[in-house]
Amino acid sequence: MIIINQLTVDRGNDMLFTKEHTQIAKGAAILLMLLHHLFGIAVNVDYFQNDFFSALGGFGKVCVSMYAFMSGYGLYLSYKAKGTLKPFSRILSLYLRYWIVLVFAIIPSMLIFDGEALKIGIVKTVMNFLGLYCTWNPNAWFMFPYFAFILLLPAVTKLISKIHNRAVQFFTDIFILFIIPIVFIVVFDKCVTLPSSGMVSYFLQSVLYGIVVMIPFFSAGYIFAKYNIFSKLKLAKLNIVLKIILSLFLIVACYFIRKIPTYSAYGMTYTDLIIAPVLILSFSMLIVDTNIKPLVFFFKKMGVLSCNIWLVHYIFCQGALNILTYAPKYPIIIFLFTVLLTVVAAIIIEFIYSLMTRLFGFIKNKIIKTKQKKLR
Repeated sequence: MIIINQLTVDRGNDMLFTKEHTQIAKGAAILLMLLHHLFGIAVNVDYFQNDFFSALGGFGKVCVSMYAFMSGYGLYLSYKAKGTLKPFSRILSLYLRYWIVLVFAIIPSMLIFDGEALKIGIVKTVMNFLGLYCTWNPNAWFMFPYFAFILLLPAVTKLISKIHNRAVQFFTDIFILFIIPIVFIVVFDKCVTLPSSGMVSYFLQSVLYGIVVMIPFFSAGYIFAKYNIFSKLKLAKLNIVLKIILSLFLIVACYFIRKIPTYSAYGMTYTDLIIAPVLILSFSMLIVDTNIKPLVFFFKKMGVLSCNIWLVHYIFCQGALNILTYAPKYPIIIFLFTVLLTVVAAIIIEFIYSLMTRLFGFIKNKIIKTKQKKLR
């Protein structure tokens, strides 16, 4: 999804989470997302019957927590390095990708296969383009929690930086970013009944409620970056064989731990606050340390394209083209076919995005030059 491309920070000799690890972790997360939306949701059960892939699909939901963690981690490091996040630039950049997917992929596919879904009126159409009512691309709900954290992070960082005691800073971070949102969600769930349908219900549940639910998951990455937790684990000093064995063990352990019943909201369990960083570290160490070059290349490429794949995969997994996606019948072929389709679509989206940013840059430069000439 939307994550800083470079999470590397030089803090001595215990370099553990480099740019390569970051890209691979994003690649693993987007593959888990595809598994979840292909095999882990009820709408698709008629297309296949396979308990193993259904179980993998259910586990794949952890991808949301992984993306939120990596976003929080990267945003904090970027803010500390540059002193600003340029929030509106980031928001417009993501909106541009979202609009490209709507205009060039989702709306055309709906016109061909499901024209009635487009007949929702002007207000709902505008709300869809703003991402405030995501009936055309339901997976875009993640945008507003991301936007909210971009705006929240600088304010929280400046507020807490006024506290000089490091231990007090840490517990203040925990209180503001974890305890307050979690208590709010628990109380909200028990005391408030939302309307069951309509735009107001969607806005309350998928936008405002979604933002509060996701804040702790973004904040987990923020905390790991701020307090340098990955490097303090000293795992970089382990030999390669031990790291591979440890990575495999932790991935399997996370699968079974996530099956333990615990309080959940929005499909994420709060054990994901621990599972997400463990999986991020385990998948990235496993792929990097096995050093199978085609595998490293594949995961890195998936990571680079992950934002576009996230935005476009709905039409293949749940939307108008899912009949094509499930045509192969066998789950492993369905999965590989979906990876191929989404990668091709993501590359096309990136090409259009690049053209449009160049066009906007050209127009901006023309306007600046025109203004300069008038001033002379």
